[in-house]
Amino acid sequence: MEKSGKISIFVFGVIILLAGTVSSQMATASTSLQSPTQLIVNYDLTYMQDKIKPGSSGTLIIVIQNTGGLPAKEVKAIIHDTGAIGGGGSWKLGTIDAGQSRTIKTTLRASPDAYSGVHTITLFLDHIAYERDEDGRLDSHDESTNWVIPIRVYGDPNFQITPEKDVFYTDFEEDLLLKGSVMTGAKEVSVTLSTAGSPKCISVIGSEEQYIGDLNKDQEFTINYAIKPANVGICSLSISFEYEDESGNTNTEVVSLGINVKRSDVDFKVVGVSYPALSPGDTAEITVEIKNVGSISAEDVSIDLGLDIEDRGV
Repeated sequence: MEKSGKISIFVFGVIILLAGTVSSQMATASTSLQSPTQLIVNYDLTYMQDKIKPGSSGTLIIVIQNTGGLPAKEVKAIIHDTGAIGGGGSWKLGTIDAGQSRTIKTTLRASPDAYSGVHTITLFLDHIAYERDEDGRLDSHDESTNWVIPIRVYGDPNFQITPEKDVFYTDFEEDLLLKGSVMTGAKEVSVTLSTAGSPKCISVIGSEEQYIGDLNKDQEFTINYAIKPANVGICSLSISFEYEDESGNTNTEVVSLGINVKRSDVDFKVVGVSYPALSPGDTAEITVEIKNVGSISAEDVSIDLGLDIEDRGV
């Protein structure tokens, strides 16, 4: 019995030793799986709260996120002024742990002579980053990154559009002639006509997209669409211009306009009939005067004159 007790104690000690070894190995494996510090700008959550034009200002929201497995310490963010976009500053953000983020709000101002289109600012990030070596030991080093953030500056309307006429009629194909002018130069201009709502209040005969080409400052141009209105009422149209500005940036500008669609109404009335006195067997010319008192003109009109002659005998 005494010998058996010693064996039991020995076996129990081995089990404790094995459990301690497994636990140590699990801790080492968990430590080695930690990914290094990874500090980024989350572009999906970074945006301008306001549309800015030359000479105006707005608020920029920047989200900085640590997507790594170890913290970033002594984080500092800096935005320098640029020629066209002013503002920015510096921020001490402290420690950003793994999976956490910080949000920066700053006011940016576009200079009065800033071109319309996309500008950029650069965010500089300085911080202490961490990583583990092959043995699981924690190492640190200073790290600096920079992130380019696009900022769009909106301009005043560049294209002016006026329809030659704004009254049309249902089910009649007519030309929608648009006269326009451009305030500044534009290259590779293309235009697309679209309608709001469903079903569409007009049908476009042919392509909805047209290519105009290059336009100089203050140059006038015309756009012609063959349309067939379908519904009575005000039909809202959108004219979308895609072009390159003088700085080579691609822009899109949408001009809205409306046309008045009325019910088609062609109404002929006989307003006069004239003919000479006739005797049986005579041949004569009868003049019938008709008038369209409707709201639209009629083309290719033909008349069929049917005579109902009463035979009274001799």
